[in-house]
Amino acid sequence: MKTNLVAVTACFWLMTLPFTAFSQKKGAELIDSLQKEASRPGEDTNKVLTLMRLSAAWSIVDLNKAFSPMNEALRLSQKLRYIKGIANSENNLGLYMSDTGNTVDSRRHFEISYKLNVQRDSKINVVNNLLNIGRTYSFESDFPKAVDYFFKALTIAEAIKSEQKMAVIGTNLASNFFKQHNFTKALEYGLYTVDHAAKGDDPSSMVKGLIFTGDARAAMGDTLAGIQSLDSAVAVARHADLQRDLSEALGDRAMLESNLGKRIHLLEETDQLMEKVNPNSATHVSAKASLGFDYLQLAKQTANTSEKARLLQNADKYLTNAKAMAESRKNPARLAEVLQMMTALEEYQGRYQSALADHKRMVAINDSLFSQDNKNQIAGLDAKHTVALKDAELTLSQVRLADQRKTTLILIIGLGCLAIFGGLLYWQSQSRKNANAALQRANGDLEAANRELEEANQVKARFFGILSHDLRGPVAHLLHFLKIQKKAPHLLAGAQQESQRQQITDSAENLLNTMEGMLLWSKQQMQSFRPVPKNTPVDDLFDYLQKFFTEPGPVSLLFRAAGDLTVFTDENYLRVIMQNLTSNAIKALKDRPDATIEWNAKKEGNNTVLSIADNGPGLSAEHTEVLYEDSVAENALDGFGLHIIRDLAKAIRCQLDVRSEPGKGTIFSLILPAAA
Repeated sequence: MKTNLVAVTACFWLMTLPFTAFSQKKGAELIDSLQKEASRPGEDTNKVLTLMRLSAAWSIVDLNKAFSPMNEALRLSQKLRYIKGIANSENNLGLYMSDTGNTVDSRRHFEISYKLNVQRDSKINVVNNLLNIGRTYSFESDFPKAVDYFFKALTIAEAIKSEQKMAVIGTNLASNFFKQHNFTKALEYGLYTVDHAAKGDDPSSMVKGLIFTGDARAAMGDTLAGIQSLDSAVAVARHADLQRDLSEALGDRAMLESNLGKRIHLLEETDQLMEKVNPNSATHVSAKASLGFDYLQLAKQTANTSEKARLLQNADKYLTNAKAMAESRKNPARLAEVLQMMTALEEYQGRYQSALADHKRMVAINDSLFSQDNKNQIAGLDAKHTVALKDAELTLSQVRLADQRKTTLILIIGLGCLAIFGGLLYWQSQSRKNANAALQRANGDLEAANRELEEANQVKARFFGILSHDLRGPVAHLLHFLKIQKKAPHLLAGAQQESQRQQITDSAENLLNTMEGMLLWSKQQMQSFRPVPKNTPVDDLFDYLQKFFTEPGPVSLLFRAAGDLTVFTDENYLRVIMQNLTSNAIKALKDRPDATIEWNAKKEGNNTVLSIADNGPGLSAEHTEVLYEDSVAENALDGFGLHIIRDLAKAIRCQLDVRSEPGKGTIFSLILPAAA
């Protein structure tokens, strides 16, 4: 099941990875361009970055030439006090040193970078530093320290959810567990790497994860599954043009090839690739050693004397080179592997003294590598010693504690006295605060009273401004008619006199209605007068309107209610609002032959909506604006009705809505809460 998962994941990578191969010519052009940019005058952070890019470009072509621009980037960063540049330069120099096999100096660079990145709180770079420090210990075959640093890095990578870093750390854990022959754990972290490399879009880690998955399965006896994983690793590396990863995948794949000729062919391709992209690496050491050992096996199978000599010469050449590389890298694990193969060659050639010396050296190295049990025992003894020291310190602390009890008692009494004194001071402070708070509240009440007085003055001014129009009109009509009757009664015919009397009567009725509305409105403006809401049947409101407007003239007044509806409000306030709306509608329709006014009541959710619709001339937006804005200046043409409607509706928490189109009529809606 897991084998299929790895194969499917590898196929996915083959389909999605972009082709990113760069020709040597393009690399040379990039280096030339960066060198020109780096040689420009001036010293700033941009130049630091250019030097770093130049160094990185050289590291692909010639590692030795990468040191100079990176050291210059470090020098300039230190001069500019550019902490990020210093940290990155130190880390990159550590990587270059590591590739040359100088793990001690590389670790020194990594540790400097680590401290700076901790200071910068750059978690992703801290992960890189911990990972690189762990690798130096791994190269030295100090696996416990290496794994410890890898797990520290993994904890941070998982916390910041960096899939790419989790994949990279997984490859290093898989490698270290494999070196310790813990193949189960190596397989576990190989699969972990494959999973997170896919999520993090990291083809290089994908190849490495597949390599360790294949190696672990082969070591556990499932050679076929191991070959499948390694073939997938080779395919992904070729597709993504990852030459270094391809060389490692080919080298490990060769180890599982049963055909000796094919295996030698794969190892030779691996050796050629590594000479270009990863010379003197630990993997290169293994590839050369394996190639030499395979030449030895091929020589054993060859009967031709001259051919046998040639093959043995090749075997000795590759094993000697591998031994020298392992010694220069100070990599005990790789050196032990090479010595084992060298011993076999020397024994076959009859060089028994050399074979014995190399064998003893190999055994000594392996004893140092695989003596973890002894290390654990030493750590246990050290822990016991630490516990004993802690026990002694505890006993001494108890003796000191007994001597300090008297002093502590005196201190407690003194602290108690201080607490009492502090409590008194606190009580006095709180009393003052309370007095100040009471004074502030009194000042606040006075300011509120001043604001209410100012508002009352504004209401009074608005009231008398509107009142001057709504009372003056009807009285002016009456006086005008009486003067005509007195001075020239003969000017008006009988029909004209009757019309004038009717107009005066209508004006008097409107004046009475206006005065009643003003009386209620003026009470509402007083602070002590508040609406008293109660459950009010809608039918009672409609009956009131029918009785009040018994003779609406040529206007047809209709009432419709959807069932027995009730509203929770002040009945008197609502009556005045409905009365004013009806009166205004009748005025607007006095000249229409088909004049119709219709009151409707319906339930909407938790509200009851009362609406009055007419087919009159409609209202403009300027006329209806007074219903929504208190700040709108009063216009004598609006009359007092809309102001009464606005203020009374606000008092009983009635929501107003008006829809009107010129020539098509007007609909006023009153939205009130249903019965409580």
